[in-house]
Amino acid sequence: MFRQKSTKEAIGLMLQAENMMEKGNSSGALNILSRAITKAPGKEGEEGELVCRLLTLRSKALSALEQHELALKDTQTALCVGVPDPLARAQLLRTQGHAYFSLGDQMRAKLAYISAQRLLDPKNSKSNQLKLDLDEEIAKCLNATKNNTKKDDHSDENTCPKLTGGENQSIPNTSLLLGVQESAQTGRFIVAKSKVDAGDLLAAEPAYCCVLLLDKAGTHCHNCLARLVAPIGCPECSGVAFCSRECQKTACDTYHRIECHFLNLFIGLGMSILAQLALRLVTRAGSAKKFLHLWDSVHRPAEGVEEQSVSDYRRLLRLVNHPEKRGTRDYLSRTLMAVFLLKCLQKSGRFWPLDEEISSEEELKVAEALLRHLCLLQFNAHEVFETLAWDRTKVKGTKTHYIGVGVYLSIALFNHDCNPAVARTFSGTKMLLHALRPLHPGEMVGENYGPMFSNKTRAERQRSLRARYWFDCACQACSENWNTFDQGIKSPDKTEALQKMFDMGFEAMEAGKLEGAVYLLSQFINTIDGDVIMPDREVCLSIDALRLCLMNLWGNVVVIQPLKSEEKIQSTLDESTVQITELLTLEDVK
Repeated sequence: MFRQKSTKEAIGLMLQAENMMEKGNSSGALNILSRAITKAPGKEGEEGELVCRLLTLRSKALSALEQHELALKDTQTALCVGVPDPLARAQLLRTQGHAYFSLGDQMRAKLAYISAQRLLDPKNSKSNQLKLDLDEEIAKCLNATKNNTKKDDHSDENTCPKLTGGENQSIPNTSLLLGVQESAQTGRFIVAKSKVDAGDLLAAEPAYCCVLLLDKAGTHCHNCLARLVAPIGCPECSGVAFCSRECQKTACDTYHRIECHFLNLFIGLGMSILAQLALRLVTRAGSAKKFLHLWDSVHRPAEGVEEQSVSDYRRLLRLVNHPEKRGTRDYLSRTLMAVFLLKCLQKSGRFWPLDEEISSEEELKVAEALLRHLCLLQFNAHEVFETLAWDRTKVKGTKTHYIGVGVYLSIALFNHDCNPAVARTFSGTKMLLHALRPLHPGEMVGENYGPMFSNKTRAERQRSLRARYWFDCACQACSENWNTFDQGIKSPDKTEALQKMFDMGFEAMEAGKLEGAVYLLSQFINTIDGDVIMPDREVCLSIDALRLCLMNLWGNVVVIQPLKSEEKIQSTLDESTVQITELLTLEDVK
């Protein structure tokens, strides 16, 4: 059940990629090489040399596609692994220099070119030609430095906005505008502590822990869930891929070294994503010793300033799991899953050392933790998604695409509302909550767990929430039995100024001016608050439009490029290209 590496398959794919590059098909070569890199064994010796060769080829393909930052990463990774042949290392340094130069860093480009020259053998004819080429490139660097040609740094693009009002120290990663209340009926929940306006950023929280959907292993990073362009693999298996060496190291030093040999078993069993997340909450510690320290620490009274990891895990275990509502059948199924996950940890030989006798007390603690995780995740896990779009500036035709599941310790405190007060977007695995409508002090700040009044009747919403989350919703939309969106109320005519603001907001959205649209739609919603009877059709339209604009402006947006007819023909002819090109085609939209 273990998806092994294959030198033979990796070499076959490399030969295909070399053929594509000779024909000028750098895009196709990139896809094939990415697959080959995840298939190639990551050991030292000849197999390590294969990885270096593949990375070198891919850096050239990326450079040809003007993906210079990714090309630079590949050259750095290859040099770290080790390129034994001096000429090959010189050629790799030349590619690295080209990447630096294209990114506007002439100084590092020049150093890379000079380092390449020092590796050349004057007796080798290939070296002589390469030296001449490097001389020209060094001259370009010197000339560019004199002319001070420096390209813009785009590293701050799509930077996460700041929390409105500053950060709340009592509720980490949320705004100072928020507070917590508690009641016997609803437990702890988030309320507005101060006036909140539409458009305010109320939360920006990184995932405490997240898991990628298993069927996204070929398209997204196993660690950070980012879309893959130039992935690298696990040193042991070919079932996962990472976007960078940093993500690879994070995963392979902790949870993935334990889970690696079981992923195909999980797929074969059809194991739920929540069960995987329950396991990840244990394996992320890296070993039984570290996890048991965490478990024991949270079961002792807190004294003084706690370690951050202990404080966070204590917050996780405080999340609601409704033990009083669980029946014997429910506990039995979750206990069986906890025992299965415990057996996987025992068999891995990496959670507990193979030469160490495992005590029954330790096994019981880990099993108890797994069962606790399985129970609380039922009510506190969030789906992580990206937005598929034809154009980042156009909201029409966008589609939400789920890629994983995460747990968010502060955002888990937001209760459900069928008319949500916030829009959920993701920047990486960080969840952002923007206000969609004004809120007054003391008012609950509701997010949405799935069913909304706009497209489901009250009976449908109540049935769904009762089955999934075990509560009867008493929000305004349910209490007043609001009509669905297609039967929304049309309030009396707005003032001319309000109507103009409404129209301008939608015009800005249609024109792709998303920041302007967010401002105008927020102003319209804030100004009209309290003057209409909900569900007012135009207000509901504005709220939905604001949500879509925020998703495209701040969320994980993947721009889908339709294949040209000739590319479709080529993809049909090349079966292996089809398998990898799923990264960029409309296959994920269906």
